[in-house]
Amino acid sequence: MKIQIQHPLAITGLYYAASSGWYGCLCPGPTLPSLAEQTGVQLKQASLLFTTVNLGYLLGALASGRLYDRRFGHIVMVLGLCWQRC
Repeated sequence: MKIQIQHPLAITGLYYAASSGWYGCLCPGPTLPSLAEQTGVQLKQASLLFTTVNLGYLLGALASGRLYDRRFGHIVMVLGLCWQRC
């Protein structure tokens, strides 16, 4: 089953709606040493957390890229943007 969206403005609108909430979150967060201090863990453990999160991001990007190329294209992009927003 392949979903086709023909109108270019509809595609643009879907991308805009999916990503518009993300830009409100652009505020500086805690630095890694202060985060480790606040949570009571060593800096090495906090660094490992960020490493595993980025590894998960890489694996997700590879899997979603494959889906994008072989299946639904725009639908994968819109769902990914909505997933980031949650």
